[in-house]
Amino acid sequence: MINKIELRNEIKKEIESIKNNSDVYALFKRLNYPKETIFDPSYVKKKRDFSFAKDENEKIKNIYTVMSYDKLNVFLIETDSLSKNLVRYIANKFAEMYTRCLLIITIDYSEIQFVFPDYEKKEVGKHKLKQPH
Repeated sequence: MINKIELRNEIKKEIESIKNNSDVYALFKRLNYPKETIFDPSYVKKKRDFSFAKDENEKIKNIYTVMSYDKLNVFLIETDSLSKNLVRYIANKFAEMYTRCLLIITIDYSEIQFVFPDYEKKEVGKHKLKQPH
């Protein structure tokens, strides 16, 4: 039986070895999510479904739905930039459409950002993305 520290180290190595979109899908399989919740890496979502502003749309290359599990949607987003403004813009756009989502944002897989938008209750039934302090 593998202990928590060994598992953490294995997962860290697996994240560091990600080179393409298939490796991201493999990571979630390795984390033992049910196979039926993990999608096919060849499926690319249409950017127009998100109504991105023109400048941001040009910076976003591909969007993949990696997984949908228990109200959590995981998306892989390939971009031309990891600027704070672009990452915040993407997080806000996805927050408008999904209650809970994990965004995996990368330029070329040499650097990967995992973003789990944090919400605050605005009023009954409405939520707003928390702004960093």
